[in-house]
Amino acid sequence: MKKSKTLGNILTSILVLSILIGILIYMDSNGGGIDKDFEMLKTEKLEIIADIDKYALYMSSTIGMPFRPNLISKDLINKVEYEWSTDYGKFLDSDVGKIEDVGKKITNDGQKVFWNPRMDEVLSIPKVEIKLKVKDKVTKDVISEASIWLMQDKDGVFTVLEP
Repeated sequence: MKKSKTLGNILTSILVLSILIGILIYMDSNGGGIDKDFEMLKTEKLEIIADIDKYALYMSSTIGMPFRPNLISKDLINKVEYEWSTDYGKFLDSDVGKIEDVGKKITNDGQKVFWNPRMDEVLSIPKVEIKLKVKDKVTKDVISEASIWLMQDKDGVFTVLEP
């Protein structure tokens, strides 16, 4: 009787240990990918990609100058947010089917944003900085950041400056 009780305890311990190992392997396979993507955002150089090099409000058929991040992870779509900001001009949002002026800051999941100069705002120096921060949605910690500069010429044309 004692021998079968000890054998039963050993089998129960093995079963519990197997379940725990299975849970750890499952958690590592799901969470490990997210950690790797976070590391990718921390170690890879975040850049802002301009889809066009020049933009003039009066000559363009687009709603604004389009920008997008170079680092986007589908695995992190619910974990991070992309915060765009500028000191001059405005961002336009067209995701809702209509064009909406969202001001100097917009937060999204990595979609393309459109920047537009403001006709009612005076630009004190001919340079504009567009900033991007990738943040953890829960903690709001900045994971990575980048910026891109635009130069305005005398005719009102904005050109992307090379880094």
